Amino acid sequence: MLWSDLQKLRPKNLKISPVAVVPQVGRRGRIILDLSFPVWQKNSEGVATVIQKSVNETTALNAPKGPVKEIGKVLPRLLRYMRDVPPEQWILFSKLDISDGFWRLIVKGDDCYNFAYVLPQKPGEPTRIVVPSAVQMGWVESPPYFCAVTETARDLTEFHIQNRTLLPANPIEQQMDVQHVPMKARADKPSRCLQVYVDDFCLAATQSKDERHIPTISRAGIHSIHSVFPPPEVTGHENGKPPLSPKKLDKGDGQWRVKKEKLGFEWNGRRRTVRLPKEKAKKYVCETKTMLHKKRAPIKKFQTAVGRLRHAAVILPAAAGFFTPINNALKPGDDGRQRSHIGLGLRSEVREVLLDLTVLLKLLSRRPTHVCEIVPEMPKFAGYHDAAAEGGGGVWFSLQQQMQPLLWRLAFPEDIKKSVVSLNNQGGTITNSDLELAAEVCAIAVILYHAPIIRHQALGTLCDNTPTVSWITKMASKANTPISGRLIRGLAILLYCHHAGPLLTLHVPGDDNTMADIASRPTKAKQLFRRCTNSDDDFTSAFSSEFPLPDGQTWRLVTIQDWIVLNIFETLRGKRLEMQRWMGPNGSATGKRGNPTLRPTISTSTSGDCQQKKELTPCSRLLLPSGEESTVTKLRSVFSQSAKLCDMSPKPLFWPESQTPDGSLPQGKNSTSPSRDS
Repeated sequence: MLWSDLQKLRPKNLKISPVAVVPQVGRRGRIILDLSFPVWQKNSEGVATVIQKSVNETTALNAPKGPVKEIGKVLPRLLRYMRDVPPEQWILFSKLDISDGFWRLIVKGDDCYNFAYVLPQKPGEPTRIVVPSAVQMGWVESPPYFCAVTETARDLTEFHIQNRTLLPANPIEQQMDVQHVPMKARADKPSRCLQVYVDDFCLAATQSKDERHIPTISRAGIHSIHSVFPPPEVTGHENGKPPLSPKKLDKGDGQWRVKKEKLGFEWNGRRRTVRLPKEKAKKYVCETKTMLHKKRAPIKKFQTAVGRLRHAAVILPAAAGFFTPINNALKPGDDGRQRSHIGLGLRSEVREVLLDLTVLLKLLSRRPTHVCEIVPEMPKFAGYHDAAAEGGGGVWFSLQQQMQPLLWRLAFPEDIKKSVVSLNNQGGTITNSDLELAAEVCAIAVILYHAPIIRHQALGTLCDNTPTVSWITKMASKANTPISGRLIRGLAILLYCHHAGPLLTLHVPGDDNTMADIASRPTKAKQLFRRCTNSDDDFTSAFSSEFPLPDGQTWRLVTIQDWIVLNIFETLRGKRLEMQRWMGPNGSATGKRGNPTLRPTISTSTSGDCQQKKELTPCSRLLLPSGEESTVTKLRSVFSQSAKLCDMSPKPLFWPESQTPDGSLPQGKNSTSPSRDS
């Protein structure tokens, strides 16, 4: 439309916004409007004032909020589905992409004038204004409205599958061929997990014995998408594009395969692993190192790089423990304003962390991460620990496989004791919370090297220090000193190198943490036992008398690996260790940072670890932190209170039935994803 014609119409809701093009890899740029841009005008005094508010600012927020909140649950639900499917069954993946997503939503009436923009053209030509009839990228309500439509298509797919609706065949099914699955890898009761990430339909399923299950999902998915996004032959749109991207289908996105790249990761439904694609890892590493060529980086460029690293950290458990210095760097200044640049000096903690993350990204692209290292579940081993200036100590019990209960203690050197902050030592450099966190690292080191099986086994600890519990839960520290952040970093690497499952740390009242308290304080132990307990044999004997184990079990006093103890002490003394130092005893001799050639030291069972290879029963007896006799069931109930172990609310058959996005499903309603056919 010519500007001159638009001037004659004078629509009341006309707003002309700036337009930009976002570069896209391997295709044309994507047009996006800056609908948060207001119109400014200078007055007679030269002061700029807003004469027209932006489109986003004047928008009444009426779109449903539930569907868009499902975006953050897509990846966790797919990971949980992979974990829960029996390991002998193959999981196949498919992906369907909606082409020209937001532009398939039509704007009602004269509302289209809100999205007007100037069409770029050659000098001298008359000014033309584009008045789109479709929803635009950049509008605050575009994502929730679009997600409401795509979630509806997902719900329809589930509805047709559950009700075995007879649907006509569609030619697109030929581009969704299914990989052959051996009979032993098929399921008697096949399952599925149907998720939508904005415009990407992420499908995962097991194959049925008769091989009909997955083709049924394909047909139902195509029909449901066409129900909400009709194809051109239905709408009569000349030269219109099909709703399902032909380019993506030609590339094989729709094919059902055991290995599939989606949501930025490579998925393997047979090995149950995810990993960062090598090309993407290489790109992230290159961008990060390019940014580090200078002593500081613009805040927007830094945030972009950090955002990509956080994305990778979703499937890299060790990476989560590296972001403490980055989080501190992104905090507003003392005046409350956001910094314009982030310092990246040669001795900067942020620089060191970014370099460490580049090494981890390379490792991640080479070694896939198993879902059991990512998805929280009930701990298989439970430990209690405590710390004071004297030292740290604690115990470990198995909650699944039979293991002799472990007892450990570690005395801190004199220089560390003298550096602990107290009423008489206000200038100390080590806080009590730092010591408690060090005890957590010690406890994890104990179970990593003395458990019968540690690979993919979830771990749980109980601690009476609130900051430590918070730091472990978030894998980040807000402490004023870097000690805690560095200990978390070391803990993360230890867990990663041993392929251990997720760590769950909960709070226990100090008065109830009796056993760990005695193990960590030699002075207190001597007072309680009323005898000298300097030697290991004397301490174990006295501890066994004070805290006797049920069913004839006996305590086994174990030690921590010398190289780990050295790393903990050096970190408490304020040193920042090379990442390789935490990867094994040979890491201490590494030189400058380069390609990750070190092989992480992986522990196996040691002699005496495995008494018997039988499973514990829920009634198997053990001791609570207070020393009180209890059962495996009781201790599991303590860990079950963690929010991390709470499964996400089930998806209702149709999203409008959900009272709140995170609420429980009303009785009598069908729930979906993941689901199993009857």
